[in-house]
Amino acid sequence: MKVLLYVLCCIFFAAKTNAQDCNDPNAILSVKKSRVGNFEYVIFNIRSPFTGNFSIRTVTPSSFDFDEGASPGTTVTGCRYKRIQFTSMNWFCTPQRSSSGAVTTIQQIKNAGQFEGYMTFVIGYRCPAGRYLGIYQYPGTIIYGGAAVAVTKVVMKFRH
Repeated sequence: MKVLLYVLCCIFFAAKTNAQDCNDPNAILSVKKSRVGNFEYVIFNIRSPFTGNFSIRTVTPSSFDFDEGASPGTTVTGCRYKRIQFTSMNWFCTPQRSSSGAVTTIQQIKNAGQFEGYMTFVIGYRCPAGRYLGIYQYPGTIIYGGAAVAVTKVVMKFRH
């Protein structure tokens, strides 16, 4: 009986994790690559209100610091790398991935960790032509699950 109760609780928790937690604030709903002219962007759509923080640093393959939630032995394509770590996040929601336009500078985005309020991503990009220009954020709206959802867009900008 205890085993059955445990299994049912696990199933209920997994169903809640996959659906309802993406409705909570600070959930990264999607990660998108896009290109406009000579610029390429990595856009993190975070369900509003966004009350978390983020930090960015340059990393090398030996300093990716993959943590819980990342696949062991994960590699990232590129010759330069940026690591963005979000804190105080709803880490139960797995972001959707998408790309629009021919993105050539941004080679790969990998989830480097997703555990206890932290979500970390490593972005690999080309060099010598590719160059990271900075980051900014602004409020927006996306269609998620068939409905308009208020988000904060955290945008990393690259030049190619």
